[in-house]
Amino acid sequence: MTALEQIYEALIAEGMSHTGALAMIGNMDGESCLYSNNLQDSYNRTFGLTDAEYTERVNAGRATTQTGKHFEDDGAGYGLCQWTYAPRKQGLYKVAREQWGVSIDDVTMQCWYACYELRTDYGGLWEYLRTDKIDLYNAVSRVCKEFERPAVNNIDHRYKCAQRRAAELTELENARPTPNALATVDNLTAVHDLITHAAALLSDAAKLCK
Repeated sequence: MTALEQIYEALIAEGMSHTGALAMIGNMDGESCLYSNNLQDSYNRTFGLTDAEYTERVNAGRATTQTGKHFEDDGAGYGLCQWTYAPRKQGLYKVAREQWGVSIDDVTMQCWYACYELRTDYGGLWEYLRTDKIDLYNAVSRVCKEFERPAVNNIDHRYKCAQRRAAELTELENARPTPNALATVDNLTAVHDLITHAAALLSDAAKLCK
């Protein structure tokens, strides 16, 4: 299963509609390219750490900066949604390490946490994302402006990300084998051959008994 499929299924499992999940995915793509261990690029240089090294330090409870700051207060965006502010990162860390007992970059956990934040602090947006037949562009825009709140509201880019990921999901779905239609024909042919062979053996045995 790809990261895209995992994220989509996790959001749907939490109660989002198809379009709501795509709107979240478009924003996540715009934030992190759907890499759950993504450290904000400028902080890779500032901290002198790769995404994997930063994630390892967070999981070990070690300082992430040379001045001794930790994940919760180092000011760096992280994860699918690029969580940045201390209270939100504190919540993410608590859920991952204390409640779930998983790595801070766990995809399903991050999706659950994003939905938890929506349910808790953005109730109106959460109910909207659970609604069928909503407009994708408007949904992307609302997630960007209300939930992500980036320095630049690059909504058009996030909308294109959502469209591209929607097409990718469709391609992945279409690439899956159909439910054994051909296999069923093959199986019936094999059974027929076995029956024919068995009948021939019985016929030969009957001739020998005469």
